[in-house]
Amino acid sequence: MKCKFCGRETEDRNGICEYCEPFVCEICGARLSRGYCAICGRLVCTDDFKFVGFARVCIQCLENNPKLIDYNYFLKLVFSRAREVTSYASEEFTKVMEFGVPPSSEHLHVHIGLDDFDSPYGLCTTYVMAKLLQALKERFSIELLDFPLLVRLNPNIPLKTRGNASVAARFRIHKADVCDLVENVCKFVGNISHKFFKKTQPALVVYLTDKYAIDKVLNWAYMQSVKSVLPPKILLKKLSEIKIGQLMVFSPRLQTPRGIVGAIAAIGAAFDDYTFELIAYRKRENIWMKRQVDENSVIEMNSKLFPLVFGNIDGKRVLIVPRGPDPVLFGIRGEAPEVVYEAFKIIKHEDIDLWTIFRTNQATSSHIRSLGSNIEDAHPYETVTIDCKVVTASRKNDKIILKARAGGILIEGFAYKLQRQLQSNLLKLRQDDVIRLIIAIMDKRENIIRGNIEEIIPLKLKPELIKRNPRCPRCCSRLKKKSKNEMYCKKCGLRIPGSFKIEIKYPRSELRIHKRYLPSPRAYRHLTMPNERVYFRFQKLLGKIRAYLTEPVLAENKELTLVKVLPIKDPEIS
Repeated sequence: MKCKFCGRETEDRNGICEYCEPFVCEICGARLSRGYCAICGRLVCTDDFKFVGFARVCIQCLENNPKLIDYNYFLKLVFSRAREVTSYASEEFTKVMEFGVPPSSEHLHVHIGLDDFDSPYGLCTTYVMAKLLQALKERFSIELLDFPLLVRLNPNIPLKTRGNASVAARFRIHKADVCDLVENVCKFVGNISHKFFKKTQPALVVYLTDKYAIDKVLNWAYMQSVKSVLPPKILLKKLSEIKIGQLMVFSPRLQTPRGIVGAIAAIGAAFDDYTFELIAYRKRENIWMKRQVDENSVIEMNSKLFPLVFGNIDGKRVLIVPRGPDPVLFGIRGEAPEVVYEAFKIIKHEDIDLWTIFRTNQATSSHIRSLGSNIEDAHPYETVTIDCKVVTASRKNDKIILKARAGGILIEGFAYKLQRQLQSNLLKLRQDDVIRLIIAIMDKRENIIRGNIEEIIPLKLKPELIKRNPRCPRCCSRLKKKSKNEMYCKKCGLRIPGSFKIEIKYPRSELRIHKRYLPSPRAYRHLTMPNERVYFRFQKLLGKIRAYLTEPVLAENKELTLVKVLPIKDPEIS
């Protein structure tokens, strides 16, 4: 039997495979979900929620409180809830599973992964890692091997928060301190959670190895979590194959917390391309208040450091400042740690609690799967490239609908109001143009794929046919029509019997072959690679640009000097 949602083989009598089963709508139970309700946390499909701003609110919450449809009311409710959370809830993180063999070296390599601590009411997983790392550096003698990692996972997963990020830290420590360290980590993260929000299922993963290496199973988990879907059930089957090191999973509530996938993926991350983000965190008492960041200083920073920094502004619109009640004041994206720190010093802002530099895979397009000619391998929740031939591109209200064909399959792609720059280029496409379509798949049927368009690359543009008078065979000037049965040359006087036109093929100039066409930066996904990054990406892939670990990687003081410590390298994959 084939899964009714994605076409994979399944033995389930309801026709739902183990990849789709975790994402079925919790209200209707008949369709795949698109996200979770910001009020109750339930997964909901397209028919069972309404957007309030950019947040989803399910129809049942709207029935219980119709005022939620008003965006201003919704914002007041969210911020008031955040303000009411005067302290974090305390939860006891206990070991729920263990894999592998304990290492025996005198100094051990420790990898800590965290995920699913986020809540719409004032908590962020990156903040938990920043505060944890700060506490560990104060209490233990740890030797950092890398910046803390900010690992962006598949942006299409319905359970994700907006950025779908997990985090990890890598360091060395004396074996005698490991037990004390693990106990302290469990206690620390147990005292900083929002257990009242239904969706939150946090997980802490600790991985210990003799050498600076990770098992290939963990790297597989990272690749699968970025490019496709990795349900906890499938991950647990693979974890039993771990041969290198000892992996321990801690959770406060469930035997298999949802956060286990992201936490293990963060530990298994290895970046062939990478960027950096410096995140400044607010003081706790300010979380529910409006952020104080001088926009002119952000624009000045970008004008001085672009393209070494990117994705920070869109025209005069500042993009680094989030809008919700969470600890992040702003995040600066760039190519090197020294660059984002230099940018940080230029920006004027309110007092902060802490700043941290993360190394990350964002802006690398690492979530995109290339299908080649195997279109049948495309599944819901994946972002794929499909070479296809355009049928139509039309506007319906604020949405552009692109219809194309590839291998007998009809593709329907959508671009929305926020993607205006991409929309205008889609409307320049004509029937029979060949393009490379990068599309996030929402729905798949036997002969139809539907999804949201992320970018297009024209491969072959059908030339424009224009009918013109022929040229004079004597002087090559364009002939003029003299009468119904005669043409003449105005320049040399030659007369030719008959009157006709010829078709001339003109190359199209409104689009360029092999150029990436993206939406404006405000509509980028966190993993979308801006065009200005292409040069730096290839330099990093070729090893011509190397990043160095700096000290400090986090601090409360802004007026510091970053010192290079050692070249960054990912752990060996064995």
